[in-house]
Amino acid sequence: MEEVAYFTEGIDVPATATNTEITTYMWPGFLGEFDHGSLTFTAWELVGPTTWSRRPDVTGPPHDCIGICTMVTRQWVGFPGLQGSQDRWSSQGSVIRRLRSCQ
Repeated sequence: MEEVAYFTEGIDVPATATNTEITTYMWPGFLGEFDHGSLTFTAWELVGPTTWSRRPDVTGPPHDCIGICTMVTRQWVGFPGLQGSQDRWSSQGSVIRRLRSCQ
């Protein structure tokens, strides 16, 4: 499982972040993302207010998604100056998301 947090200020995107394009798919209780750079689809099921469970059995979005959005995204792992952090970060516009493993 992963804890998710969103930030709109106070986080600087490091120069080492990679650029890609992400198409986000939303359907009740789920979030899916297709990464156009790596050609991978990742799905999560919402299991708590800030906790998602990865769903490797979901290999694509359903036909009746309630939301679809494609945006340029910057991604990076860890945080500059913080050794050992494996948090996964992404920046879409002014919104930054942090995924932290809570297993």
